[in-house]
Amino acid sequence: NRLKEKNHDNVVVFGLVDNMHEIMAVSDAMITKPGGLSISEALVSQLPLIFFHPIPGQEINNINVLATYGVGISDCKVSQMVAHLNMLKSSKDTFLTALKKTKSLAKPNAVRDVIGLLNSV
Repeated sequence: NRLKEKNHDNVVVFGLVDNMHEIMAVSDAMITKPGGLSISEALVSQLPLIFFHPIPGQEINNINVLATYGVGISDCKVSQMVAHLNMLKSSKDTFLTALKKTKSLAKPNAVRDVIGLLNSV
């Protein structure tokens, strides 16, 4: 709600939605909690990630793993999130680097690969 209250022209805040794949397809970045499904969807969609309020345990571990690959920005306050978004928007090199890093971790055919492996056994 605090980010929404700032009323930035280039920032749209969503609650629970049923069309996340459509929203991600037209997005430049994703601000999210670092849950496994959110991260997987963002990586496949090649969206730079900005994380907030991770819960201890798995979400902290997710951030640590992604940090080793230089993916995602964490420990942000609302004001810092906007600054990071503006940096991605204003610097083509920064944006392209973030895209390259997310793409390197994306596994869009993971399910197909697992099924193929299981069928070969």
